[in-house]
Amino acid sequence: MDISTLFKKILDIFRSAADLILLLRPLTDKEKSDLIELENHLGKDEIRLARKDLKQTKITIIRKNIPYSSLITDKKDCIAIEPRYSEMEEKTAALNGSIDKSIDNMIFKEFKKDAWQRLQKLFAPHIVGFESVKKGAILQLFSKDQFHILLLGDPGTGKTDILRASENLAPVSAFGLGSGTTNTGLTVTVSGNEISKGILSLADNGIALIDELNLMKKEDRAGLYNAMEKGFTTYDKGGHHYKFDARCCVLASANPKKGKFSGESKKEIAEEIPFDSALLSRFHLIYLIREATLKQFMEITEKVFTQKKNRISDNDYRFIKKYIERSKSLDVEFGEEHNEMIKQFILEIKEKEKDMLIDITPRFVIGLKRLIDASARVSMKTKAEKEDVWRAMEVFTLSMKDITFQPSGAPGEH
Repeated sequence: MDISTLFKKILDIFRSAADLILLLRPLTDKEKSDLIELENHLGKDEIRLARKDLKQTKITIIRKNIPYSSLITDKKDCIAIEPRYSEMEEKTAALNGSIDKSIDNMIFKEFKKDAWQRLQKLFAPHIVGFESVKKGAILQLFSKDQFHILLLGDPGTGKTDILRASENLAPVSAFGLGSGTTNTGLTVTVSGNEISKGILSLADNGIALIDELNLMKKEDRAGLYNAMEKGFTTYDKGGHHYKFDARCCVLASANPKKGKFSGESKKEIAEEIPFDSALLSRFHLIYLIREATLKQFMEITEKVFTQKKNRISDNDYRFIKKYIERSKSLDVEFGEEHNEMIKQFILEIKEKEKDMLIDITPRFVIGLKRLIDASARVSMKTKAEKEDVWRAMEVFTLSMKDITFQPSGAPGEH
């Protein structure tokens, strides 16, 4: 045995003896307090090991900053374990992983209490206005079933920014440009003889974002129909039939036929819409977005200079994605006590149908139900409550307001 090996063995013996002696030392008041806090995050076996390592001064317990901004939580810091020796790094990393997971669960519980208000601050905070559109897009993120939204309006009004905001928050998403996306690109991607998923299938169980849908050729939009209605896409080549799941929500933007809306009446606006009724009817919410008037523009200018900017970190986005994933795993129960309120709402909407750009079909009723379920998931509820019904009706009412026109000849006609 060489001298270095002998020295190492002697050192190990001294360390073992020191460890045994340190096990007898009493914990300080701070260490006791820290261990009590750790019990909120770790299991009994993990606490037992942490206590032993703490007594033997192999670890220290510290405070670290919460990795999320005040948009997510009011908590500023949390507890963590720091190794004092390199051989403890792997062990403490595992314990800190358990602590972080537990803290996330605690913040989930805090966040869900006022999630609706917090999410509105987190969704595209750099865009002034668009409150009604943002509310619809937020609920779409929480829809477990297919729910489709179309932003139809003048260029330069922020439609693409809304799509990007959804992309940032959605756990699963795929983005495509109508100007460069053919039917093949939507349904599948073809590279030689290799067939792989297209935009709609890549967004399965998530959101497919299609910007400038109006620039896509009419024949190339055919792939949208099955995906939006049935939740799958198909492709045939060389005697082979391909089928991919595409159970996605679609959030699309489009400009009018002449680039900018010029009409005011229902008839004039209808003539400027670049889609046929077959495609329009597949969208549950349609927002008609016009260029701001001078008064609206000055109000936006005022808000730009006075509104407090919300800084969203990558960790904030990570938290929201995890929150949405967990929320979407919940099945929502719908109580019959809300039926009469919903029937009355649908009746009122149906009575105004002749003044709208779209027909009110059973798809509208299905969309309303899905929006109510999504609202419940925002607060991680397993049963829809009255506030969820009101919220869904508000979102639908705001979108319907955009596409409802005064009867011909009535005072104040658009």
